[in-house]
Amino acid sequence: MGNHQRRLVRKRGATLALTVMVIFVIVLAGLAFFFLTQILSGSRQTSFAVDAGALNTAKQALREPKVNVLSINAPQFAGLGEDNSDEINLITYNRAVAVSLLIMLNAEEEKTAQANESAQKAVRDLERLGETLSRELNSGHQLNFAFDRLVNSNKANMVGQGKVSRVDNIFSAYMKPGGSTNVSFNPASIVGVTNMPNYLNVQQGARKSRSGQFYMKGYVPLAASSTSIFGVPVFPGLPPHLVTATDFQNAKVLPGAEGKMATIPPNAFQGKGQTLAQKAGQNISATASALVGCLEREYEASIPMGYVKVRNAPSATLPESWTSCSSDGSNDLFNKELFAPSKIVQADNGIFTTDNEQMLAWVAHNATSGDDYGKDRSGCPAYKNADLSKMRKGGGRNQTPTIEELHNIKSVKCECTHTMYDGNAPADCTSQENLNNWAGNYGRFSKYLQLDDKRDGYTAVEYMKVSVLHKRVQAPRTQTAIVTPPPEPTGMMLFNHNGTYVAPPLKFGKVGTPWQLMQQIGDCATETSGSAFTRLLKRCNQIKPGTSAQELISLLNSKPIPMGTTFYLYCPAGESKLTMDETGPRVKPPASADGERDSVLCSIKYEINHKSVNTVGDANFTGDAPFSACTAVKQPIYHGIDRVVWTPSTGYQNVLGVIEFENYATAEAEFGMPN
Repeated sequence: MGNHQRRLVRKRGATLALTVMVIFVIVLAGLAFFFLTQILSGSRQTSFAVDAGALNTAKQALREPKVNVLSINAPQFAGLGEDNSDEINLITYNRAVAVSLLIMLNAEEEKTAQANESAQKAVRDLERLGETLSRELNSGHQLNFAFDRLVNSNKANMVGQGKVSRVDNIFSAYMKPGGSTNVSFNPASIVGVTNMPNYLNVQQGARKSRSGQFYMKGYVPLAASSTSIFGVPVFPGLPPHLVTATDFQNAKVLPGAEGKMATIPPNAFQGKGQTLAQKAGQNISATASALVGCLEREYEASIPMGYVKVRNAPSATLPESWTSCSSDGSNDLFNKELFAPSKIVQADNGIFTTDNEQMLAWVAHNATSGDDYGKDRSGCPAYKNADLSKMRKGGGRNQTPTIEELHNIKSVKCECTHTMYDGNAPADCTSQENLNNWAGNYGRFSKYLQLDDKRDGYTAVEYMKVSVLHKRVQAPRTQTAIVTPPPEPTGMMLFNHNGTYVAPPLKFGKVGTPWQLMQQIGDCATETSGSAFTRLLKRCNQIKPGTSAQELISLLNSKPIPMGTTFYLYCPAGESKLTMDETGPRVKPPASADGERDSVLCSIKYEINHKSVNTVGDANFTGDAPFSACTAVKQPIYHGIDRVVWTPSTGYQNVLGVIEFENYATAEAEFGMPN
């Protein structure tokens, strides 16, 4: 073989080797590209799966877990859950925050120690709710399941079997301080709260509720009543969405919540997943973080189990001794023989008469004549001219004196009329023996009438009327009468304050609706600004936002409220308007109002003497009123008062206030000159 051939063979061998080497390199590059492509595709699939898991976690975190508020003894949060349930999740948690804020603001308005204590308790209840919900959100079980369900359904099949699995538990964070919660406030429920913008996300571009109100902001302190609470931004109008790992990591701690972190639910969640690239022999992992978004789930702040008591105070309790009352005062000593100008004249020897001229004739005759005129004195001119039927003695019916007793009259000891019985009458006129003798001789004793049916009870003014007549029927034993109002205010009834009410009947009031009672009191009860009605309307809007003044008036006027009755103003679950009945909401713990009872807020004062009490013609005392005068000793003019009393309450334990109707008399009165 020549050199040329040898060189050709060597050249071919080198080319072959180079070709083989190039092919090998290409194969290696192809394999590397294949594995790299597989890993990159598997990484994308793993990342997609983890993204889906994180988004599903953020979505499900809004609904699960749930905390039953009755199980943690926080009844003011009852009914705040979805479908009016008592189970709070992250999507309804801000409703509980808003309730707590309303309670805190109400406490600031009330300015009482008890109201402030209620606010502190409400905050502790909220923290207990938040801590329980946070613990469930961070425990891993339910959110791990939400993450796994989406991760496992998105396989990374480019790297073999493609099973993506979670690594570690789900982590949480507190993102976007100052962002919007999903709760707004109806202006009618926060009337008078001047610093309300401090609690709302009013930043430029911030979303508003469907009613045009700014949302309460979250993850910043909402301070009132010397404490603060935190809402959770859940971003109404937005869906859950991914956030960067850096932003998530920077939100692990919530500024301004030192010491309270454990009581504030998180709003962002991070999960990590991995899959095994079998041919590459290595794990492919991915981490994703997602922030919640509640889309259209928004609420107006309210206390759905809240209520206001509407109470008509009980009727007066009449003493058992008041079992009857005068019904025929026309047959009465003071209404007849002692009623001016008639008078009873009594001589020094006890003989009495209403014929003053005859009594004076006997005094004059006996002073000048000592003649006997016979044994029976029948010849005595005074005797011949006398109408002995008008001369009386003793307590026997129509008992008359003998002629000898008439001749023993030396002087007039007393002249008595009803106008003297005002506490200043001569002792002989006020002598109980004399009064009994006069009444017995003339047959003057009042008849009796049983008290009216007690079904509707007696107001304080009616009590005074019964008391006056009870005292009066004691005549002739009663010469002056001190009439004392019942020890406690009574409930109200409807009657014309300027009208005249003559007994019988003793009860003249009629049962009215709460609105009619308010109208009887006047503008301070019914005006739609600055009145008891205004305060009531504000609290009703904290139960059912949007309640109008006319709706409340119609409700208050819907049914009568007898004395001793308590109604509840509340909104039944699932209903769109308030109602008023004796049942109240389903969650009604035994609790009282924590505000100060405003007993001077609204009342009307009116005279009752000679109108509704001690009225002319009462019980057939036809000559005048049962007593002719209200003496100067005790209140010459006395009054009745109707009033509405508003006691505000914060809403803690669902009590938002008590509105009460009362009737009372101003003071005791002393009467004289019995008719």
